[in-house]
Amino acid sequence: MSETINIKRVGSAEAISKDNDSLWIRIRLSATPDQDWIHCFRDPSSYQTNEAHPSNARFNTDNTIDFQSTVNGLENNIKWMDKYLEQANTAYNAKKAKVLADKKRMEDLEAKKIEDLKKINEFIKDL
Repeated sequence: MSETINIKRVGSAEAISKDNDSLWIRIRLSATPDQDWIHCFRDPSSYQTNEAHPSNARFNTDNTIDFQSTVNGLENNIKWMDKYLEQANTAYNAKKAKVLADKKRMEDLEAKKIEDLKKINEFIKDL
C-alpha cells in the first residue's frame, strides 16, 4: 500500500487583507497538494455554510491557501479550515486506497488468466 498523505496547517494563520469586516486569511500547508487532494478539499463531507467554505479558497504555488472570513468568525473559520484539511486527507487517502485495491485486483485477475493459459497450454502441448 502506498504512503498516506497528511497535509496540515503549519504555523499560525495570517491576515493578508482587510475590507471593513471582511478579511482574507492565509494558512501555510505542510506539503504541496495534488489536484486530486484539492478536489477532496473543495468538497468536504461536513461543513459550515459561510464565506470560509473550501470551494471559495484560493490555492497558491507556495503551499498556502487563502480564504475569506469575518473578523468575528475568524477563530471558528480557522478551526474549520483545520477540519477541512483533515477531511481532505481522509477522503484522498480513501480514494487512493481504492485505486490501489482495484489495481491489485486487476493484476491478480491478469496473473490468474496467465496461469490458466499456461495450464491449458501444458495440457495441449502433446496433443
